[in-house]
Amino acid sequence: MHPQDETSRLPPLDVDGLIADIETQGYARISGFIPLDELGRAQGAVRGAVQANGGESVMLIGDEQTSAVLPMMERVTEVTRLICERVETRHADLETTYKIVRCLSGGSVAQHSMVFHFDSFVLTALVPVIMPVRGSPGDLIIAPNTRPLRNSYARNLLDKLIVDNPLTQRILRRMHAGGSARFTRLHLAPGDLYLFWGYRTLHTNEPVDGGEVRCTALVHRGRMHPDSALWRALHR
Repeated sequence: MHPQDETSRLPPLDVDGLIADIETQGYARISGFIPLDELGRAQGAVRGAVQANGGESVMLIGDEQTSAVLPMMERVTEVTRLICERVETRHADLETTYKIVRCLSGGSVAQHSMVFHFDSFVLTALVPVIMPVRGSPGDLIIAPNTRPLRNSYARNLLDKLIVDNPLTQRILRRMHAGGSARFTRLHLAPGDLYLFWGYRTLHTNEPVDGGEVRCTALVHRGRMHPDSALWRALHR
């Protein structure tokens, strides 16, 4: 099926309402966004990929790999476009997207869990494909809209340096474990679509128990600071 066939069937959306939800409660949710038959096929593909990797985590990146697992990634991408059309910023390329299917399992789960971070893109769209039904559910933890859209990559880099260090990570984990009201816990339902300002929102995911699989499909849209000379210098 051609990607345009998928996006053309996108139902009418209350885009302003979705944005209002993201601003007020930190996220928006569209229930039942992925049909059950497609969700079932995606779950089978994910379990096969994890099994082929010895039960360890798998990351599928880019249009081809992600759409092979979840063809409706194109419809998710269209939702992000409609929302980002309403975003006012001079410091983002709102046409740029980054797509990934994150399949967490086995002994590698720990390195991908409870690491608080900001995204490099304005908007994050997340579809849970598989969530654990036993033990720790791998909930999404967010501190909504913690920072504004920064005017420079240097200021963004300072934010990341503050967050991405062992001391800050320990403090954030203790705050979360202590039930801090700054965090919102989202118990993700497979097939629903969740949207939040990934650049502005501090977030992480809880770990899952051994033998379980946690899989989410993500579309990030609106790369911030695409013309930064400092970014280019640091990533040579």
